[in-house]
Amino acid sequence: MKKLEDYQTIENTIEMIGWDFSFLADKTREEPLPWSYETLVKRRLKPAHRLLDMGTGGGEFLLSLRHPDHLITVTEGYAPNHDLCLKRLKPRGIDVVFCEGDGFLPLPDATFDIVINRHESYNLEEVYRILKPGGFFITQQVGSENNTPLIKALLGDLKKHAKPFTLSREIERAEKAGFIVLDHNEAFPYQRYQDIEAVIFMAKIIQWEFPDFSVKRCCAALTRIEAIIQSEGYFGSKEHRFMFVARKQVCNHG
Repeated sequence: MKKLEDYQTIENTIEMIGWDFSFLADKTREEPLPWSYETLVKRRLKPAHRLLDMGTGGGEFLLSLRHPDHLITVTEGYAPNHDLCLKRLKPRGIDVVFCEGDGFLPLPDATFDIVINRHESYNLEEVYRILKPGGFFITQQVGSENNTPLIKALLGDLKKHAKPFTLSREIERAEKAGFIVLDHNEAFPYQRYQDIEAVIFMAKIIQWEFPDFSVKRCCAALTRIEAIIQSEGYFGSKEHRFMFVARKQVCNHG
């Protein structure tokens, strides 16, 4: 079956090291977010701050901040990315910590002025514990409605039993953990897949959104999606993003 063979060839050649989505640059179009994560971080990051970047990937965004290396700690739980951090970041003097889960962060209490987190899981109580009083937690997250049209087209309605992961829910949890939420926003920008390679890449790399995906299992669905791309110029999906900036209270009440 030629379609299946073509899709398998694409699937077998796709790989990603670090947190680099440049493969999608000319294969997708997405609506810009109404905020800038970089601006959110730079607005509060001072040269003397101790900084933690949770789930840093390969440190791509972190290094763009040009913060003093000796004041930086990163966590990473994906083994290939952790190895990359040891080669790329540790020689610079950046502290690299392997952290497979977010239930416990192997870091001392009240250590960091700022904890940043883009698209990485977190435990709010642990983040609160490792922040200094008055310290900031700045995060951008992928909400539970992310890519719903594409997921349904490929795999059916697999998200119907998933717990909602939304801004309102996380603000409530943050405040319960003792944070003061200073800024927040949520958006559902469009995303357009202009090439079947982009669809296969996304479904293979983002395994937690597309569980049990394989081109063999999803060949018929991929064929339908490719037909839509050829007819309409793209397959339309949507993203779900939210951000919030929270501050640990100066007087620690727990």
